[in-house]
Amino acid sequence: MATTMSPSPPSVSVAPSSKTLLLGIGLSSFAALLLELALTRLFSVVLFYHFAFLAISIALLGLGAGGVFAYLRKAQLNRRETRALAAQLCCLNAIAIPIVLEIVLHVPVSLELSWSNLGKLTLLYLAAAVPFFLTGLLYPWCSRAKRKLLRGCMEPICWAEHWRA
Repeated sequence: MATTMSPSPPSVSVAPSSKTLLLGIGLSSFAALLLELALTRLFSVVLFYHFAFLAISIALLGLGAGGVFAYLRKAQLNRRETRALAAQLCCLNAIAIPIVLEIVLHVPVSLELSWSNLGKLTLLYLAAAVPFFLTGLLYPWCSRAKRKLLRGCMEPICWAEHWRA
């Protein structure tokens, strides 16, 4: 008895376009902005209203440190495929954000001037900077596509200015 095997459909691997990559990076940036807003609210309630500004400096520290780290480790990071690296960073960020929020909500800090409070504030500051660091690692990879996108957005404006003059 002969059995016939039906041919399996060829596997089609569709690589996401640069627009898809930019959309993913844009959504990650949006998530970082929402996290900054949430941290501002949390710090004003959980800590004290004096520490609401802390979220802005944490975001700046994390994004800047991530960008500098990506620049300094460019040779090692360029060996990896961009989309795979971006996907891994986004997954790490998705894991890090709830952990950071747990740390922020469960580390008690008072206004008392002591070494233990300094240690707790340092822990909060560094832990809250991790998601922004991971988001900052994404930015150098989108620079070429971002230039193309900005050029595409600016050309109509330049043409309008040229024809108006």
